[in-house]
Amino acid sequence: MSITMYYGRAGSGKTRAVYERIRQVIAECPGDPIILLVPEPATYRVERELAEFMPQGGFTTVRVVGFGRLAYQVYQSIGNVKAHQQSISQLGRSMLLSLVMKRKGAELGLLSQAAKRPEFSSVLQGLFSEFRSFRIGPDELEAGAQRVSNGVLQKKLRELALCMSAYEEELQLHGQIDGDPIMDLVHALPQSPLMGKLSCLCRRIPLVYTGSF
Repeated sequence: MSITMYYGRAGSGKTRAVYERIRQVIAECPGDPIILLVPEPATYRVERELAEFMPQGGFTTVRVVGFGRLAYQVYQSIGNVKAHQQSISQLGRSMLLSLVMKRKGAELGLLSQAAKRPEFSSVLQGLFSEFRSFRIGPDELEAGAQRVSNGVLQKKLRELALCMSAYEEELQLHGQIDGDPIMDLVHALPQSPLMGKLSCLCRRIPLVYTGSF
């Protein structure tokens, strides 16, 4: 897979370079699928811009999608749409964490006051997301607590482990998944037949991929 990066200030021609690359791929490999990955709210506008840019006034092999739609298409292609649909929403995550804090509040010490604040569920969302990105779960937090000598840090790690464990139990009880949607998509991509001869370009996202996966 080759990687091409276009960078520069606003108005320097990055978008035009991406559109030119799409036109080049269509000319060199007619019929091969192309995905233009853009921020979700911009899909319609970018699709229209690209159609106006093409010499024929349109295109047939390019799909302009956001991450959500791309994920759905990838999971659909491997027969695993259910896993995508089971992923808990941000609102659901916040509500479930608030419920966990309410139930576990009496068992908390250092975090007991923070747990009473409405915004604490958002703080935990960010922490748990970061923990998962480094493959850290309740067991790893508990192991870390046993290795540190600072008593305050030890208590915080153990209370975070308690909260995270209770949260994961609630997720399992309700048949929900709380993963990193981007990393879940990355892991699913190699299994998808969509990735065979695909060229993928990203607009207004730091990397622009223009090779086969």
